[in-house]
Amino acid sequence: MIRIALDLQAGQTESRHRGIGRYSLDLMEHVTRETLSSRNHELAFGIDGTYGDTAQAMESFVRANAGDRAQTSRYFYAGARYQHGHQEDRLRPLACEIVRDHYQRLGANVVHVNSLFEGFVEHASGVAGVADVESAVTSVTMYDLIPLVFADHYLRNEEYAAWYRRALADLQRFDLLLCISEATRRDAVNLLGIPHFRTAVIHAGVSGIFQPDPDASMRHREFLRGCGIQGRFVLYTGNGDFRKNLPFAIRAFSRIDPRDRRGVQLVFNQVEREDELRALAAKEGLTRNDFVITGKIPDADLVKLLQSCDVFFFPSLYEGFGLPVVEAMACGAPVLSAANSSLEEIVQREDALFDATNVEEAAARLTKVLQERDFRHSLSEWGKSHARQFTWENSAKLALDAWQEAAERKHAQRDMRQHHKRRQRIAVVTPLPPEATGIAGYAALVLPSLASRFDIEIFTTAEIAKVPEYLKAYPTHSWHGLDERAGEFDAIVYQFGNSPFHMHMFELLEKHPGVVVMHDAYLSSILAYMDSAHPGLFTKELGYSHGRPALACLENTGMADAKLKFPASRRVIEQADALIVHSSHSVDVLSEFFPLAARPNIFHAPMPLHTLSQEGAARRWQSARELFGISEHEFLVVSFGFLADTKLNDLLMEAAEMLPDKLRPLVRIVFVGENEGSDYGARMRTLIADSSIRTQITGFVDDATYSAWLDAADCAVQLRASSRGETSKAVYDCMASGIPTIVNDYASFSEIDPAAVIKIGARPTAIELARSIETLLADPGERSRVSEAARHCIEHQHDPDLTAAVYGAAIDAAAAVRGARSASNLISSMEQRFRGRDQDAAIELPAIGHALAREDAANGVPQVVLDLSEVIDQDYGTGIHRVVRNFARELMLSEQPTLWTCKAIAHARDGSIRNAEERVPVLLGLPAMDTPRKWKPGDVFFMLDSAWEKPERFDGTIKSVHDAGGRVSAFVHDLIPLRYPHYCVDYMPTVFGHWLRYVVSNCDLIVCNSKATADDLCAWIEETGIGGSSCPRIESVQLGCDLREPAVDSFVNENVKHAMEGQHRAFVMVGTIEPRKGYDTALDAFDLAWNSGADVRLVIFGKQGWNTENIRDRIRKHREFGKRLFWFEKASDGDLTHGYRNAACLIQASHCEGFGLPIVEAAQWRVPLILSDIPVFRELAGRGARYFTPGSSDALFRLLADDSPCDIENIVNVDWSWQSAALKLGNFLRGKSAP
Repeated sequence: MIRIALDLQAGQTESRHRGIGRYSLDLMEHVTRETLSSRNHELAFGIDGTYGDTAQAMESFVRANAGDRAQTSRYFYAGARYQHGHQEDRLRPLACEIVRDHYQRLGANVVHVNSLFEGFVEHASGVAGVADVESAVTSVTMYDLIPLVFADHYLRNEEYAAWYRRALADLQRFDLLLCISEATRRDAVNLLGIPHFRTAVIHAGVSGIFQPDPDASMRHREFLRGCGIQGRFVLYTGNGDFRKNLPFAIRAFSRIDPRDRRGVQLVFNQVEREDELRALAAKEGLTRNDFVITGKIPDADLVKLLQSCDVFFFPSLYEGFGLPVVEAMACGAPVLSAANSSLEEIVQREDALFDATNVEEAAARLTKVLQERDFRHSLSEWGKSHARQFTWENSAKLALDAWQEAAERKHAQRDMRQHHKRRQRIAVVTPLPPEATGIAGYAALVLPSLASRFDIEIFTTAEIAKVPEYLKAYPTHSWHGLDERAGEFDAIVYQFGNSPFHMHMFELLEKHPGVVVMHDAYLSSILAYMDSAHPGLFTKELGYSHGRPALACLENTGMADAKLKFPASRRVIEQADALIVHSSHSVDVLSEFFPLAARPNIFHAPMPLHTLSQEGAARRWQSARELFGISEHEFLVVSFGFLADTKLNDLLMEAAEMLPDKLRPLVRIVFVGENEGSDYGARMRTLIADSSIRTQITGFVDDATYSAWLDAADCAVQLRASSRGETSKAVYDCMASGIPTIVNDYASFSEIDPAAVIKIGARPTAIELARSIETLLADPGERSRVSEAARHCIEHQHDPDLTAAVYGAAIDAAAAVRGARSASNLISSMEQRFRGRDQDAAIELPAIGHALAREDAANGVPQVVLDLSEVIDQDYGTGIHRVVRNFARELMLSEQPTLWTCKAIAHARDGSIRNAEERVPVLLGLPAMDTPRKWKPGDVFFMLDSAWEKPERFDGTIKSVHDAGGRVSAFVHDLIPLRYPHYCVDYMPTVFGHWLRYVVSNCDLIVCNSKATADDLCAWIEETGIGGSSCPRIESVQLGCDLREPAVDSFVNENVKHAMEGQHRAFVMVGTIEPRKGYDTALDAFDLAWNSGADVRLVIFGKQGWNTENIRDRIRKHREFGKRLFWFEKASDGDLTHGYRNAACLIQASHCEGFGLPIVEAAQWRVPLILSDIPVFRELAGRGARYFTPGSSDALFRLLADDSPCDIENIVNVDWSWQSAALKLGNFLRGKSAP
């Protein structure tokens, strides 16, 4: 696993407005894409926290491009008090140390800086310290050496010259320079003396907006006229720096024969010093009409100029790359360029180049291209074709290749140095034989190879007297002795597994961090075992590792289920200085459960094994057969390990029964291991008893018997139905013994060389397995081929020396991580430097301490804090509170503690903050968690509840969140109180309007429950002018549907059954009885139906709401009430489900809604829909409903008799779960795009 750390400071300084910032972010975006497409890379981004506003922008950049697959962290340093080069300037060097230690703690293999030349005119500092990060390839982008090449022009200012030369010296300390052209590389080698092998050329890419348009002149005519361009023109774009040679361009254009440039203009774009240039043009005989300066324009308009020009003319004296030239070529512009620096390699066409000091030659080139259409066409076609090679994808791949080569070079150099430095002393904490764990045998294999590299001592739980003699060559002690002696060792290696043999390691690792070899990604079983002696331990670790979702699982389904579902290994991986695993699958498991955990780098080591000598193999085979009473004519199929449904042992029995009749008598199956003790074990006993194949289960066997079964086998079958990140040593034992082994292509098995085993499908079938066994049984040649390939694989890929080499790399990386000093150690170190300088110390030391404290405060897992101010006091059971509860529950159940956490708070109306977590168990049925911590960057405060009265109560929280760099969000259900005030209580429009103005003015994000509501909110904001230029981002997420199929014996009210059953067509309406719901319209329509003789029923489910006395009385006093008109005010979920299942149709007659949950619920039961024609209903149902004009009882009456089908599948096929809705909401809150 290669961890790449990318510094984003160049995208935060003033360079973000120039080519360097643009180049940096484009390269980083595509490096991210390339990196995340590989399972062998992981990314971390460093952000300069001293640039507060742009730091947040960089966080958004990372989330947009990497989602949750890249770590971000911020560093802080104190701003310098003295000018560059001042002898008393200590803060800039200290900034370098702070940044160096920041990246050192990340444990990256590669650290890349996008620009080293930041900070002369602003406070940016520190990134030069990256050059000193140990054990990592340190890399920097090299754009050009223009100030050095033109020193007489650029280095006349002494302070700038000192700063620039210091940066050049820092540049030379990096391991690798990523040069943007061959010309830049040549300058680095020739002018700085940097060895060629420490440089790589990655070029640059062209944005996709730069495309040709053959009709550009016609299409962009009005735009061109607006720029003062009347017809044909020669274009230059770029800044007005002296090396851009703009006077030369004016002179060259003026030297063209006036007859050849009649009707042609010279156009400059984005230049400075316009008056000087216009004066020069006039002096050279050009009129104001001949020479046009457009000023700065957006990229979209620049593309129009490039697409429309007759020629792009670029007379620069020196370029690091020459991006404007490539952009022009990509747009199909004929290009003429100066023949120097990188421009020659970019253009690569002699007749398109000119001497930038020879005006006459340039004028001749311009004349030719203006006169000759074929020449222009040739240049255009050449440029379009040539520009295609310059893509950011290619640049990113070249960068990754260069980093890989540099890493291999650095690794080789480290190995060479290893021979000349003293041998390190290593403590290895591990089980040893004869302890009954596979890790003991593993340790016995790897220890001799480790001992060839290090001086090792072993600390074990095994009885020292019983340890085999061959291991006593290494000093071996009880594990208790490590506590006192840990400081004697250069490194400690822990062999961590998921069994009681590793219980002592948790406490040791916490006290004495070291390299952790994770044999199991899951540690939940051992933690559950330890919980009996340390009550609450399992709950504590489960909560720390997985948060509320895991604790809810523990509470609802018990410890056995929780330990199967959750690894609970977060604390171990975070306490480790380095991690070693034996499969990429283990990395996948850790990444799935602990994305962006603050863990060290992961090293993938091969499972260590020795192949058994082929000499004497036949004799061992015969002896083992005699030992077990198996004849030489039998075909012995073995399967090693504990029998369980996860091992698919029953599939082997089924497959054996499918073998041809003539082969079955030859086969014997032996399961070498213990049988499962419950239902699955009983099933296996039955299968064996009923089988025609001779089959046995051995039970647990000792090492000698295990080896004998390996000797005796003809074929092995090792399958997995599920995996928890473990690596099967049994498979590798079979391969090392030369046994043809059948595995399924799943989890870590998928990583095995396919030539060295027989692979069947990831989800294998019995027939597939039977065919593989039959092939091996019938074809001795195939058995020999697989056997030889397996031995070759083990010998060349699993030699213990290769494993020990990975241990060595991990130990080196761990030392580098330990070398990164803590903030307190940094302060202590810096205090030494300030001795005797009391005045400076009094000012600068606190500044440094403040910077380091800010770094500690800024970094950490973001939290989403939900405000539940209303619902915790009084859950009215309204639709809004139902939404609040469901979103709160699902957001809390979707948290991942290494990515984000979700907590609850409440605000009293006086602004005081209350603990809402203590109400979560009662309100949401979830475990309570700690109260939210202090606010940090990336945190989100979400006003989810309907706390509309006195919103000023949130002032203090909102200020704290924004001051810390967090974001504030709110949820809007609808704008009904403002758009339809007559449907609300008299005070509500005023109260709600005040609240809405408050959230629009104070929030960074507002989420609505439908696109219709979001559109309405945007319109209202535009109408009122609230928010001004700082209007919040507005998104929408549709609500979930939580109505579930009731249990078979769920109670359904007899009156509901009566209303819904029979020959009558029953129409259902669902929702609170209130004026805006249109119940009066529905009653009018049904009166028309009943009066016309229609035998239909109207069944209403909903409680009585506000201002409904008239409609209430009309229903209850109606002549059909209890006959064909029914109203159920207190319907249960079972009643409502019964209503949906038996309904002829759902009617929703609302005049206005924010959503329309009954529509979604009814659609899940494929109930036809008749809806009032309002925007949100159209949004939800689309073509899946029939619509009528709101308030029109006649229109609704006509639809009651309309049985024409509607395409309801577009609603049915949507995932309407609250879990899905909360996932989308959570992504919005955390600044990600919706899935």
